[in-house]
Amino acid sequence: MKLSLFFSVAVLGVMCSLPIKVFAGNLAIVLPPDKSVVEGGLITLILKLGQSAVDEVQVSVNNRQGVAVKPSDRLYSCYDGVRLSYGLNKIKVSGFKNGRKTEEATAQVYYRSDLSVDGSRPPIGFKAFVFHTADNEGTCAPCHQLSFSKSGERKESPDRSPCKVCHKRMLTDYKFVHGPAAVWSCLVCHDSKFH
Repeated sequence: MKLSLFFSVAVLGVMCSLPIKVFAGNLAIVLPPDKSVVEGGLITLILKLGQSAVDEVQVSVNNRQGVAVKPSDRLYSCYDGVRLSYGLNKIKVSGFKNGRKTEEATAQVYYRSDLSVDGSRPPIGFKAFVFHTADNEGTCAPCHQLSFSKSGERKESPDRSPCKVCHKRMLTDYKFVHGPAAVWSCLVCHDSKFH
């Protein structure tokens, strides 16, 4: 009995240390991970749906209700343009089936900026998050081309930049856009693994 209890506690301890935080069911926020620090106000949220039987996903940030969207039929779904406020943001993802909430996942993400008093110092235990790493890109590679190079950016049609797929809301959600980004020439300044 004692050995069984010890084994159960040990397994639970290992499961709690996994980077993907799973709550009810199979719905999980994969990226950015819980307790992340980001330097931009728009993020792409990557969700793992697993064998989930949800027909609608709703994302809210700091209790601001987001738009409900239909999930893809893939294992992972991405949601571009999730808007953050300076400082601490509490992200909640709810999965619905036939109009009834069946699953939920949460994460805290800190939007750090030198332009905001509220967003200059992340809480203890939060870590900087950079998406463009081999491990993170591996999650998205089955559906997205993430092999960037300066020579791969098409000068004849900047609109075909590989960056646009995930960062398109940068041009529509901001009043002022950085010049090279406005014509999708990101790789003029950023290398393929920019930080």
